Amino acid sequence: MGIGFITPAFFAVTLCLGAGMAALARRWSPKHTDAQVPALGSGALVGESLMGLIIAATTALQKSV
Repeated sequence: MGIGFITPAFFAVTLCLGAGMAALARRWSPKHTDAQVPALGSGALVGESLMGLIIAATTALQKSV
């Protein structure tokens, strides 16, 4: 429960939006959603991590030049 107090608010907002979208998708098509939600969730996590690395690399390269 304490993690919510030390992480930035956009993490919580992102998680809530993702859970809401998964709930809506499950309501429309439960059979397909159960098979695809884990893959979409892990893809979103990887994409966010890779984007963070790209931003960090470009920031570091700009400061070194």
